Amino acid sequence: METHSQNVVIKPLTIAIQMLAEVKHAIVLFAAMCLVFFGNSFALGQATGVLTPIQGTPALQNQATSDFQFLVCGDSRPDAGNDPLPAQLPEILTAAQKLKPAFIIFVGDTIYGWNPTSENQIAGQYRLFCNLMAKAKVPVFNCPGNHEMGDQNDRPNATMAAFYSKYMSAPYGSFTYGNSTFIALNTEEIPPPGTPPAPAFYGNISAGYVSAAQLAWLADQLEQNKKQENVFIFMHHPLHGRGRAGQLRDTCGDAIRKIISNYPNVAYVIGGHEHLYFNPQNPNNFSVPPQRTPGGPTQFVVTGGAGAPLFKMPGNFHHYLVFSVDGKSVNVKLVRVN
Repeated sequence: METHSQNVVIKPLTIAIQMLAEVKHAIVLFAAMCLVFFGNSFALGQATGVLTPIQGTPALQNQATSDFQFLVCGDSRPDAGNDPLPAQLPEILTAAQKLKPAFIIFVGDTIYGWNPTSENQIAGQYRLFCNLMAKAKVPVFNCPGNHEMGDQNDRPNATMAAFYSKYMSAPYGSFTYGNSTFIALNTEEIPPPGTPPAPAFYGNISAGYVSAAQLAWLADQLEQNKKQENVFIFMHHPLHGRGRAGQLRDTCGDAIRKIISNYPNVAYVIGGHEHLYFNPQNPNNFSVPPQRTPGGPTQFVVTGGAGAPLFKMPGNFHHYLVFSVDGKSVNVKLVRVN
């Protein structure tokens, strides 16, 4: 009788101990998953907001200077997923090797992309681009475009975003060189549920979107760098494009314009996406880009001519831009590529 009573007590106690052990195991597993997730976020620069060069290119060595050059271009993707890189891209690389700029910045669509079902294909496209850029022997940065971040229907895709972080760099961030700060935005974020669809006048479903969190980050970056002599902002979908379909959604664009209006040291806002050259300040000028004078207004420019198929619109020629910083003065040269 006594033995039976002991069994009645001990058996439930044993079960309870086993259940506690399982709960403890689950808690440990969850904690480990969180550590991996957030650890990866920090490693990618997403948590700190620091933009690092794309894989295979050297780290940036900041210098105490107010006199330097950098090269900017955008939309260098091929016409199809299995096509080689456009012939214009090696020409731009050769020019960069001769110029020896402090760094190079792309404003998106460096690969054809658009295939979240094949990591091998996307990894191969990134590898092809990064291996070519490594020959420049200078840091190369990029802000992603809809081809890096979109699926086969040109919709922002979480898998493609993960591929970008894995094989390229952080989706957005900033860095400082000399007397200037450079901010790269991700205009290809996934709109949260309930976000109204892009208006029909955009003409496609890749209308750029920037989240409230990223807008807050941008405002914080500009506040932190308000004493810098120059700030440059880069994005794929432009604030002022030649065609309405190429721009950011109005809500996002208006928010960014409002933020930067508080900071007179924002020298340039540079976009791509449209496969052409466009100077919003002087739409019919296809030879002299907008020049920044000390204390002058923020200048806007679209550069999308690094090799992708050109649009049938004015300014549709292959090109890149060379920025020369001299204190608060910035000179920009437009270079056509045959």
